[in-house]
Amino acid sequence: MTKESAQELIHVMKEIVEKGIYNLPKQGSQNKILLQSVLSKRDKFDVVVNRVARINPSKYTLLLNYPEEGLLRVDVNGPNHVNPDGAKVPCPHVHMRMKDTGKWDDWAFDLPAVFGNTEDCAATVRDFLQYCQVNNIDELTICEQGEIKENVSDHH
Repeated sequence: MTKESAQELIHVMKEIVEKGIYNLPKQGSQNKILLQSVLSKRDKFDVVVNRVARINPSKYTLLLNYPEEGLLRVDVNGPNHVNPDGAKVPCPHVHMRMKDTGKWDDWAFDLPAVFGNTEDCAATVRDFLQYCQVNNIDELTICEQGEIKENVSDHH
């Protein structure tokens, strides 16, 4: 996939397929939020919320895929990343395709301003969905396993 086509897919307006309550994965697991393009319901995406880190339980990763191709990744509470040019990027950071060849996630950048409190996983998932151009985030209530939280968007 080229850098240009990856950027186009990231910026396509998307919607959540299964609305309602979304339970964040328990520590040691991961799960997905299914998305589709607003323009063509055949264009499917998913957001993987990954909390499988064993050493650091506060570490998590959010990943936007199209279908099995990584487009965008946010790492929180993980190690710093060293870019191919040698520049160190502190965590949290975002990964995206910068070249048409090589690994899509070789490059990392400082987290954009849209991300608020990354210590709050539910709020960060909501920020990530916004960053991924999802238009119906308010139709999803994001909760830790076994608890119902207030809708975070009510506080913005």
